[in-house]
Amino acid sequence: MRVAIVPFEFPVLSETFVINIATGLIDNGHDVGIFPLYGKPVDVNSIHPVVNKYGLLNKTSYPPRMTLMKKELYLPLFFRFLFLEKDFDIIHFQFGTAALKCLPFRYLKFFKGRWVVSFRGFDISSVLKEKGADIYRTLFKKADL
Repeated sequence: MRVAIVPFEFPVLSETFVINIATGLIDNGHDVGIFPLYGKPVDVNSIHPVVNKYGLLNKTSYPPRMTLMKKELYLPLFFRFLFLEKDFDIIHFQFGTAALKCLPFRYLKFFKGRWVVSFRGFDISSVLKEKGADIYRTLFKKADL
């Protein structure tokens, strides 16, 4: 099975759940690609040793970047072009808010594969308080799990 994992950034030392999902899938014979919406974190000096052991950086495709006023910016709108050469059976968004950002692409059928969305911490606490209880209504209808 081909699985795309979509966090906001990768690798992030505190987000071992992304690493565990990727390595667990690899250990079970699945083909994994990691597609961070925003690219590399600011501090990449501390990388979990498992990232190197499994070669996860070689399985990671970062979105295009541009420099604006001496600041490097990632272009998440163009993120979908990373998927053009590959079809995935499953696209696993690591955060509900990441899936929300990509929801327009779901309507346009740019992504092939079933959508799985995980909700973590702020997705189900501060986001709901700030945006309201209906923020994920459409996502719940469009995601597969």
